[in-house]
Amino acid sequence: MAVEDDLLAKNPFSFELHTVVVNNSTTRDAITRKQEKAFLEFVKNDSHFSKYYDGFFILFNTGLRISEFCGLTMSDIDFQKKCIHVTGQLVRYSNMITTFEPPKTSAGVRDVPMSPEVMEAFRNIMDNRKHLKVEPIIDGKVGFLYLDKNDQPMVAMHWQHYFNHVVK
Repeated sequence: MAVEDDLLAKNPFSFELHTVVVNNSTTRDAITRKQEKAFLEFVKNDSHFSKYYDGFFILFNTGLRISEFCGLTMSDIDFQKKCIHVTGQLVRYSNMITTFEPPKTSAGVRDVPMSPEVMEAFRNIMDNRKHLKVEPIIDGKVGFLYLDKNDQPMVAMHWQHYFNHVVK
């Protein structure tokens, strides 16, 4: 309009955006079923990493985010309804403060269905979980599934560390 009304000689925005903005984002490739199977097989048979097999199995077979998985407590696993009640995520900040936070959107609060194999993995985790005299409590949540060497709930950083070591 400004060009048509002789207010501007030329439209300063008459160019294609892709000629100015460079897309330098990288794409991520999902692992194949064959790679997943090989990864889980290695973890299952490794003397050190085998204790994390059920956790990795659940992560691969539910679509849970790692921080959501870390935020699960025993009361979130509903064996009768065959579902996982996801209500938030466990987050540890750089100052080493760990909090339980709601998901970024309301859609993050959901029930995730469990296959019989996922149910078995959760049972294994609960059966092998260390019994503590005093359970860690984070923002009113208690009974976290995986605990670290200091008997505190494991966070995403732990799982990322284990995953990276297995892949090496």
